[in-house]
Amino acid sequence: MQKKSFRVEEENSGLRLDKYLSQKLRNFSRSHFKYLIREGKVRVNYLPQKPSYLLKERDLVEVVLEEREFKDISSIRLDIPIIYQDEDVIVINKPPGVIVHPVKRGQPSVVGDLLSRQIKLANISSRRPGVVHRLDKATLGLMVLAKNNLSYLDLVSQFKERKVVKEYFALVEGVFPEKEGKIDLPLKRAKYKPRMKVGFIEAKKSLTFYKVLKEKKNLSLLLLKPHTGRMHQLRVHLSFLGHPIIGDEKYGGRKEGLLFLHSCRLGFYHPQNKEFKEFTLPLPLEFKEYLEKG
Repeated sequence: MQKKSFRVEEENSGLRLDKYLSQKLRNFSRSHFKYLIREGKVRVNYLPQKPSYLLKERDLVEVVLEEREFKDISSIRLDIPIIYQDEDVIVINKPPGVIVHPVKRGQPSVVGDLLSRQIKLANISSRRPGVVHRLDKATLGLMVLAKNNLSYLDLVSQFKERKVVKEYFALVEGVFPEKEGKIDLPLKRAKYKPRMKVGFIEAKKSLTFYKVLKEKKNLSLLLLKPHTGRMHQLRVHLSFLGHPIIGDEKYGGRKEGLLFLHSCRLGFYHPQNKEFKEFTLPLPLEFKEYLEKG
């Protein structure tokens, strides 16, 4: 069980209790806070209140982030490699073809593997325990999960404030005329398909920096640094420029049985001691071999 407390600011005086909490803890829905309030997990000046209670300046708001059981997650052991762990965080090397958290019963997943090994994960979300960011099912490489709720909130905040360092290797089709640059193209959800696309109306700013590391024939090995974290951002940006990632059939890449996109560097501030932790992985052998074949 974790507890968070807030002192109401002048500008938030008159705001509903449930709305105030949803603004303070943005990774939770307003309906979730209504549930917590009705369950007595939220108090104002040490007293229970209704979701519609109008706050006053200097009110003390306390919320208990309750523990939940992970009833819908199948604990299927996969022995995913652990790069680092302590009492607060765990960093893994996610293999390709494994989803981060299951969307239906019986699915093998990163979360299910860790739970099967008796590794404790933050339990704010019963559907996505410990998950503070995600990698696509086909993407491999570094990923961090939170082992308790305070670490979860801290890491989620770091991702939102873009304090986390993320870099990827990508093997793509074609040769770039400029060997270093940025891709500044807004993205939006495609209307009829579960994918993203470049758009200029009701789209979100999306920025990726790239550097060409090596070229051979009609292939380029890139180092990618996403400044924003949109769904499928790297894949869509490169596809739009005519350089789809090898193996990315969804966005126009050639079929290879492996998406050649690798999370190779991950850095964040430790939630407890605030020390900057950084992890790196070398270029996978499959990438080297494919590039050498040309």
